[in-house]
Amino acid sequence: MKKKILIFGHGSLVGSRVVEQLHESFDLYGASRFETKVETARLLKRIYKADISDKSEVESIFAGHKFDYVINFAAMTNVDEIEKSRPKNILDIEEMESNDAYRVNTLGVKNI
Repeated sequence: MKKKILIFGHGSLVGSRVVEQLHESFDLYGASRFETKVETARLLKRIYKADISDKSEVESIFAGHKFDYVINFAAMTNVDEIEKSRPKNILDIEEMESNDAYRVNTLGVKNI
């Protein structure tokens, strides 16, 4: 029986290449907040629609399934856009939590 891997950000550049490399040896499952349009989506057993920054959505995936491994490629990587919306006061937790890059790149990792 193949081991199960859940991949957050399976549609990203690196995530989709990992799917291509691992699909024959593992049962792969994807999770993304976006609709998956990459060719590698057909190599996944299932795709969960979930925002990594939403703790309840992430927990619902794990509540119903047991995975042997979890890999995270979900991230906001558009540096120019991130810099434009960077919080002015990083000590203001409300301001930080309203920032998409902080929610995905920091809180999302905690949710996994």
